[in-house]
Amino acid sequence: MFHSDQGVQYRALETLRWHRKKAITVSMSRKGNCWDNACSESFFAQYKKEWISNLGGMSRQEMTMQSRLYIDTYYNPVRRHGTLGGVSPIDFELMN
Repeated sequence: MFHSDQGVQYRALETLRWHRKKAITVSMSRKGNCWDNACSESFFAQYKKEWISNLGGMSRQEMTMQSRLYIDTYYNPVRRHGTLGGVSPIDFELMN
């Protein structure tokens, strides 16, 4: 899944063909509605600040591994989320 705003670079035919060739689903926020992207923006802002900024240049394979590590070993089981009452997503699910 590739989610973006409707910027010209993301709507370019070459970009859309590349995504289709790689079997990547493209998702774009609605025109004039910046809130469509708020959850993604929040996640990636935290991801970059908490995880990626501490790492050097990586290959695609290393980036994939680091992304999985962040989500599976930190973001879901450990990281506290203010919108969930200060508990991790896994703890929140277990409580409800």
